[in-house]
Amino acid sequence: MREIYKNWEKIVFSVLVILLVSVIAAGRGKILDFSRSIEKKVDELEYSEADNFSASEDFSQGEPKILEDMRKDISESFSRDLFSRGQIRPENSINISAKGVLLQVVDTAYKPLGVIYRGRIIFEDGSIIAQVNLAKKSYLVRKGSKFDRYEVDYIDKYHLELREADGKHIRLTYRKTAYTDERIAKIKELNSQRLMSVGKDSELFGYKVLDIGEDYVLVSKQGQRLKLEKGMVH
Repeated sequence: MREIYKNWEKIVFSVLVILLVSVIAAGRGKILDFSRSIEKKVDELEYSEADNFSASEDFSQGEPKILEDMRKDISESFSRDLFSRGQIRPENSINISAKGVLLQVVDTAYKPLGVIYRGRIIFEDGSIIAQVNLAKKSYLVRKGSKFDRYEVDYIDKYHLELREADGKHIRLTYRKTAYTDERIAKIKELNSQRLMSVGKDSELFGYKVLDIGEDYVLVSKQGQRLKLEKGMVH
């Protein structure tokens, strides 16, 4: 009894170790059972998918239609130009007989410049690289860069200034459409319901466009001038 009393700490420690080992062994057994169960479910799933699979396309006759459609969609996405939508392009010549023509000026507006300060990267030292969209192309530029017929004179967070070859300066505002001093007009031919966009020097049913104002289009034919007023039928 005295020996037991002397070594009671060792006995308690030994009992605790035995209990801990038993718990770990039991837990490991459950984990192994759970792992085997998961593997079994995966095997069953793979077997089920393989068993239910049936070929719906004949690969020997070329790629499946779904792959062909996907490839076509991706190709169209890469070629699609999102930035040029909405631009009005004047028709230089509209060759339609003037007999029985009824014209109405729907609206006039300044012609979009076609250059947009679209994006920017501002570095820690304050320098800026800007993205400029022109027609269907995009350019990454900094101060002093040249692209198309322009040279970049100035860039900040909100504005970008360009200089044309003739020395004319253009100021762009970040993500805002810039316009020229030239007006374009939308004219409707009422008989055919055709809507056309014209600019100065365009030809329309034998008439030459001489000038476009805020609410009129001035045209001439064989030396005779005609003022087409906005909203009126001529």
